[in-house]
Amino acid sequence: MAKMDFLKLYLGGNYSACKNILEGTEVQGTKNIHSNLDEIVMEYLYQNNGALCQAMIEQSGDREKWSEILNRFMKLHSNYRSLSVIPLDLELNVIYNTLWWFLTRPSSLRYKTLHVQSVLDSVSRCLTKVLKSCQVSVLGQELCSHDSGRLITLLKQASDLLLKLSAVACIQLLSVVTLTVHVLLRQQEAESLRECMPVLRKAIEQLELVRLHVLRETKRGNEETYFKFGLTQANSTASLNNCGDTINAFVITGSIVCAVNGEIEEAMDCLKQFTEEGNCFPFIYNYLKAYCCLHSQHYAEAKLCLA
Repeated sequence: MAKMDFLKLYLGGNYSACKNILEGTEVQGTKNIHSNLDEIVMEYLYQNNGALCQAMIEQSGDREKWSEILNRFMKLHSNYRSLSVIPLDLELNVIYNTLWWFLTRPSSLRYKTLHVQSVLDSVSRCLTKVLKSCQVSVLGQELCSHDSGRLITLLKQASDLLLKLSAVACIQLLSVVTLTVHVLLRQQEAESLRECMPVLRKAIEQLELVRLHVLRETKRGNEETYFKFGLTQANSTASLNNCGDTINAFVITGSIVCAVNGEIEEAMDCLKQFTEEGNCFPFIYNYLKAYCCLHSQHYAEAKLCLA
């Protein structure tokens, strides 16, 4: 089966048919000791795409179904994370999907810590792999995955490497950092949020270079068939075409963290990186700008933002 066959079904919103094709395609992968590397990667890809299709079908807010799909993503990463043959951009895609789905948890679980540490541990392991891929020393870091301070350090170190990654991996990493910060925001840990500030500053300083880095790759017409939860639409892929929205999501997140920490001027500086290339978040952008203007006593400008 050609990759574009299931991609067409997926992008057309026919998730059930896409899921049936993916699950009905026999890939030996890890089931056969003689499998080649391509088969192992394909198995990982198909399982990621199948889990996402199942999630799209089951968007009902049902607690048990939500937990089942989250566990499916987490088990997928756990089963394959030690395999060096898995492309970094694909592993980042799975972690992004895990984080995204975790953040959609039903209201009955909204204030519970269920799954939080397991999800953040998966993020830490993936970030460690990012560092290893760029030959950055990770001595002893795998042993500290339960330490929130260690996670912040890994986020900062990985953010320093954005421009050393392929364009797809770069955008995927930026998305993972964004959603991880949102998980920390949900935890409402003041110290963790303060520690996030250097992570956000470092990445924001590089955003213009990230745009140029991605633009070069986009012109080559690269298209990945990794399914992911979208920012502007429900179904998306690890394509470079949504770079503007990914950057805007990061900018918005940075501004929120600054505002929560009482750094209103820095929150406003973050918003200056907001780009019109993206299609979403204009309301949130205007609201945050109004909030910053209000708290810096620029009342007339705040009123204009909400007009």
